[in-house]
Amino acid sequence: MKATTYKALENHPLVDEIIREYEEGEGYSYWLYLKSGYKFDKLGTTAIHQLTKKCLIQIFNSYQIVKDI
Repeated sequence: MKATTYKALENHPLVDEIIREYEEGEGYSYWLYLKSGYKFDKLGTTAIHQLTKKCLIQIFNSYQIVKDI
């Protein structure tokens, strides 16, 4: 299931939380964490970090999410 908006990403069934983080001189960036038991297949991680909401959505949609065995 792909997310087309930031709100849809926040409500995605596999997303645990999205944290907005302020970086001095850079503005805000976003950390997305998957629910326990899942990971991004090719990345081998449960979290992604991006500078914009748009990039966060694009990266989220570009990787397959699998069960973390």
